[in-house]
Amino acid sequence: MGPTTLLLAPSFRELNPGVGRAAVRNLVWMTERGLLLDDTDTDRFLAGRVTHLATGLFPAIPSAQLDLAADLVGWALLLADRLAGGGARRDRAWVQETVGRLTTVIDCPGAPRLRTHPPLVRAWVDVWERSCGDMPDVWRTRAGAHWKEAFTALQGAGRFPALCLPLLDLAEVFHGQVLRPDLYRTGFLTRLRSLTGEHLALVDEAFSACVPVAAVQAGRSADRTLRDFRSLAAQAGAVCADMDLSAGSRMAVDLHIQAMRWTMRAHADWLRIADAAAHPME
Repeated sequence: MGPTTLLLAPSFRELNPGVGRAAVRNLVWMTERGLLLDDTDTDRFLAGRVTHLATGLFPAIPSAQLDLAADLVGWALLLADRLAGGGARRDRAWVQETVGRLTTVIDCPGAPRLRTHPPLVRAWVDVWERSCGDMPDVWRTRAGAHWKEAFTALQGAGRFPALCLPLLDLAEVFHGQVLRPDLYRTGFLTRLRSLTGEHLALVDEAFSACVPVAAVQAGRSADRTLRDFRSLAAQAGAVCADMDLSAGSRMAVDLHIQAMRWTMRAHADWLRIADAAAHPME
């Protein structure tokens, strides 16, 4: 069993009553785009409760935004499985070609959408363009760079930590507040994002550890990281006052920190549910 950190989140339905509708719609989206290759893929996808995870990451968002969140999270987790998975899906030539095509979508937004693109790439065009919407260029540049880093990291272990920064970028889409580049790069927020990523990795390790002692050690490290995060986040008011931020910039900082909290909380709760389903008698 994994650590108890952050496992007291409200139920996913309490966070967003539209989760059931969104789950049905998301399954249709994944199927129509050819992302689920067979019944085994479909069963694994349903067991992953992707829409519930998306709801935990971005609580109380409208239906259209929840649909985007579910589609993007579902696509990203499927991509991670196929980039780091076994068999032909791990063929290096296939991985390099796929990552190259995904990167081209970011770098060449006006490029033709060729019907010859494989389903993973065509689906990426869809969720990337929906994410960008009316977002400013500064956001597109930053988010694009984060996704390129994620495409590389997803080829190894730890799929969810690799998605940390892209998910925080997506949170800005939903709450409509984009951090200025100088604010985004401050040591204060950079350290908080680093602690968030460390927490995700440690919680992943705690739930996946085969040896109980290792799981306990990772869980304790996750708890320490969370305490460090909370201690630093508590200084947000003083940091913003020292920087003499406007009300809008202060709101953007607060929402960014809240997105980190929800990311850690949703991730841990999602893994707890998966762990309970895998070990119902424990």
